[in-house]
Amino acid sequence: MRSLMLRFVAGLVLALAVCQPALAQGTAQPPLSAAELDRFMADYPAYRDWIRENVVSSEADYSAPIAAHLKSIGWENDRYFHVLSAVTARLAELSGQQGMDEALKQMRADRDRLKDNPNLPPADKEALLAEIDKELGVAPEASDFDSGLTAPEKKLIDARKDALEKLLGEDVLEKETESAPDDNPDFLPE
Repeated sequence: MRSLMLRFVAGLVLALAVCQPALAQGTAQPPLSAAELDRFMADYPAYRDWIRENVVSSEADYSAPIAAHLKSIGWENDRYFHVLSAVTARLAELSGQQGMDEALKQMRADRDRLKDNPNLPPADKEALLAEIDKELGVAPEASDFDSGLTAPEKKLIDARKDALEKLLGEDVLEKETESAPDDNPDFLPE
C-alpha cells in the first residue's frame, strides 16, 4: 500500500517538476484564454505531425526549425510552449489528485478488510491498523498538486479535459509506438 502511494506521488512530483519550470521560463505570460486554448487544440495535431516528419534524431538541435514552423502557423515559440506546459501541468495535477483519491480509497478498503480479518493475531492486526491509520492521517499538502495556474486557467482546461487527454493522451502514443519502425532507433512517436 505504502509503496503504491509513494510511487504515485513520485510520478506526480516528476510530472510537475518537468512542467512547472516551463511555465516559469521566459517573460511573464498572460493568462490563457478560451480562444487561445481552442486554437492550440486545433493546431496541435499538425504540429505533432510536423515534428514526426522533421525531427529525425534526438541528437540534433531542432529549436530554430521548430520556432520557424510555429511562426509559420501563427504562434510565437514561447507562447505555444507556455500553453502546452500549462495544459500538461493541469492534466498532471488532475491525474495526481485523482490518483491520490483512489489510493486513499483503496487504503480505507484495505483497512476495513484487515480489521475484519479473523486470521491475524491481534497484536499484528493492531500494528498494521496503526500504520494504515498513520498514513491515512497524513493529508496531502495543497501544493503537492499545484500546477501554478490561476483558477480561471484551470477552469478553461478542466472544461476541455477529455478532449485534451485524447489529444495528448497515451492511447495515441501506444497506437503509434506499435507501428514504430524497428530499424530506426531515433523514431519519436510523440
